[in-house]
Amino acid sequence: MILAFAVFPYAACEKQGKNAAEQAFPVICSTLASAAADIELQAIEEFGELGGAIFDRIAAGPEGGVSGLFGADALSSYSKQTGTNVETPPVQNLADKLVTANLVARPAHGTYKVADPFVRKVWLDRRNIGLTPVPT
Repeated sequence: MILAFAVFPYAACEKQGKNAAEQAFPVICSTLASAAADIELQAIEEFGELGGAIFDRIAAGPEGGVSGLFGADALSSYSKQTGTNVETPPVQNLADKLVTANLVARPAHGTYKVADPFVRKVWLDRRNIGLTPVPT
């Protein structure tokens, strides 16, 4: 169904000439990819404010992954973002759930990264324009 949706605009552009079709196709692909990322990002909302804060810390870190999700600095940041005192066990629990949901990968012991680089890019792009939470 998605493929059919992408073909119709492309076919319409072909009638206008090859250049129009070549210009429209990347936009169509980007739109479909962004819609797929939206589904992944909506799943993060299910993990609540703390889950979003953890995901944000992972996404905003180095592409290869971040460590220290359970350290004092991280816990302090989560506490400020959520307005509650955050301790290690709930963070570990949510990090495990993010891994189980395939939103986050654990490439090495204690290191976490966003599983899909495109989802990470979309999250950071939206973060830069104020559409996702930014740590205080």
